[in-house]
Amino acid sequence: MSDGAPYPRLMSKADAAAYCGVCPATFTNWVASGVMPTPFRGTRMYDRHAIDAAIDRDSGIMRAMAPMEDAFDRWEREQREAKAPSLPGEDSLERWLCENKNRPIENSYDEWRRKSLERRARKAARARSAAGKAPP
Repeated sequence: MSDGAPYPRLMSKADAAAYCGVCPATFTNWVASGVMPTPFRGTRMYDRHAIDAAIDRDSGIMRAMAPMEDAFDRWEREQREAKAPSLPGEDSLERWLCENKNRPIENSYDEWRRKSLERRARKAARARSAAGKAPP
């Protein structure tokens, strides 16, 4: 309680419900519906700061964290910022796909497969060079 708050940092469900001003059953419903955070990992205790953040988020005081931006979202934002006029009937996803059609898209399996083939080729090259240097 170094920040001078009347409640400790970790609270039981009853204390957390009292902190929010609701009964424990309502607090349980809020946790189940995702309004309030789940108990602190490995305990049945609720973090007062996480509860405060959830209340701030739902009341609009604190903006929710923006989701990570992928390549398309970044491109779309840049287009919007540049105020590039879009052609009638053409949506931004179609334009992005046309502009990036020659760019290779590699998922994790493709990357694993490519690296596997490269390792196999290096191993075969080492075996060939070792066989060429071996005495007859």
